[in-house]
Amino acid sequence: MSSNYRPISLLSLFNRLFEKVMYNGLKSYVELNGLLYNGQYGFRENMSTQHAILDIVNSLQSNMDNKLFTCGVFLDFKKAFDTVDHSLLLSKLYHHGVRGLVNEWFSSYLNGRA
Repeated sequence: MSSNYRPISLLSLFNRLFEKVMYNGLKSYVELNGLLYNGQYGFRENMSTQHAILDIVNSLQSNMDNKLFTCGVFLDFKKAFDTVDHSLLLSKLYHHGVRGLVNEWFSSYLNGRA
């Protein structure tokens, strides 16, 4: 097992349910407030890598039709979440309205998870 993954089987049923409730609440909040960029495909419902590829192909075809030069840079952000600065993440959540007990819970949840 990779050291990057927290073994979910060690969590109690209550903790797993609470995580799911928090996930669903934050997901709804982010969607209702339009906090995600439309080109964000990863980890979103009804948005897949196929959608991303279709958008790229459509842009390329449109640019070719308009005789525009197009260049693409493709990066693989493997393990990107593992490198997120937790204090910056909490600050961003606070900036976007996730405050009080909920922000404190996220802080506690992320504490000790390097």
